[in-house]
Amino acid sequence: MKTRLKCIDIFRGYVIIYMILLHTWMWGIPGGAPSLSTNSFFHLLSVIILYVSPEAEGFVFVSGISIMLSYQMKSIKAKNAPNFNQKDYYKEIRLKYFLQALFLFLIGFFYYNFRAFLYRGYIGNLWSWNIFQTLAVSIILAWPLMKYKKNIRVLIASIFLILYGIFFYFIPKEILISPSDQIVITSVIDFVYFIFYNGFLFTPILGFFPFFLLGNVLGEIIYEKIIDENTKITNKEFIRSNIYPLLLISALLIIISLLFIPIDNFSRNSFSWLLYSLGTNFIFFLILLSIEIRINFNFKREYKFFFYFSYYSLTILILHEFLFPLLYQKFTISQGFFISLIIIIFFFIGLKIIYQNVGKYFSLKYLISELSFHLAISFNKRRILKLKK
Repeated sequence: MKTRLKCIDIFRGYVIIYMILLHTWMWGIPGGAPSLSTNSFFHLLSVIILYVSPEAEGFVFVSGISIMLSYQMKSIKAKNAPNFNQKDYYKEIRLKYFLQALFLFLIGFFYYNFRAFLYRGYIGNLWSWNIFQTLAVSIILAWPLMKYKKNIRVLIASIFLILYGIFFYFIPKEILISPSDQIVITSVIDFVYFIFYNGFLFTPILGFFPFFLLGNVLGEIIYEKIIDENTKITNKEFIRSNIYPLLLISALLIIISLLFIPIDNFSRNSFSWLLYSLGTNFIFFLILLSIEIRINFNFKREYKFFFYFSYYSLTILILHEFLFPLLYQKFTISQGFFISLIIIIFFFIGLKIIYQNVGKYFSLKYLISELSFHLAISFNKRRILKLKK
C-alpha cells in the first residue's frame, strides 16, 4: 500500500515557497505590492506568479487532502490491531482531531495578536481569520460531514461558497479593508462581517472552508482509487474516470470566474478570485498527481527540495514572520526580489540540516498531532475506566 504521495509534498512545499517569496519581497520594498506598477518587468513577473500560484487557498486545500488520507490510513491500521473497538476508536480519533484544531486555533489567536502588539503596538486581531484559525475551524466543521457521501459534501462546499459570494456583494467594500481594531459594529451587516469576514485579506472561513472540504473529498477519492488495496483501480482507469472529469470541471470553474470579473474586479478573495483559485488549485494538483501515478515519475531531486518546506510548513508559517522587522522597506523592487530568493535558499539549507539532525521534532505539525493523539488516548482511557467502575 502506497502511504505517501510525493505530489502532496510538492504542492504544499510550493505554496510555502511562494508565501516566503511574496511576503519577504513585499515587506522589503517601500509601498508594498502597489509599488510594483512602477517597474514593468517585475510587475509582469508578479502578475504571472500570482495567477499560477495556489496561495493560502492551496494550503487549505492540500491540508484537506492530507488530513483525509491520514484519517483513512490510521483507521485501517487501527482496525487491524487486536482488541479493536469501533466505538472507542471513533471517540478517541474525534477527540484527537478536535484537540488538534484547538491547538491550531490557540496558536493563531495568540501568535497573531502578539505579532500585532510587537510590530504595531496594539492588539488588533482578537478575532481574525488567519491561516491557523481557518484550518482549526475547518477541521471542526469537516469532522461531522465525513460520514456523508461525497456528493453531499460537494453540495455543502458549494453552498458555503455561494453564501460567501452573496455576503461579499452586500458588504460595503470599505469595511472589507478596514483594520480590525477600527471596526465599529452598528448594524447586523457589520456583525456578519466581523464574524465571517474579519481578516478578509487573509483566509475568511466562508470562502476558504470549501477548499478544505473539497480537499477532503478529493483525498477520499485518492484513498479509495489509488491506495486502498480492496477498492483501488488501475492508474490508467483512475485518470480516465476521475482526473479527466475533474480537470474539465476545474476548467469550467475558471471560465465561470471570468463572468464575475466585471462585478467584483477580480480583487483579492473576491467571489471570482476564489472560483478561479479553486479551478487552478485542482488543475495544478491533478497534473502533479497524474505525473506521479501515470508515468511513475519519482520527483527525486525536485521532491527533496519541496519536501522540507512541506514537512515544516506550519513551523515556517510562524518563523518567516520574524523576518519582517529585518526587511521592512529596506530594498528596491529588484533588490527585494533577489533577497527573497536568497532567503528561500537559506531556508532550504537550514531546513535540510535541521531535518538531518532534529527530524520531526522541529515540525510544529508533528508536535501538535502527537500531543493531541496522546491526550486523546489518555482521556479515552480515563473514560473507559470510569465506565468499568
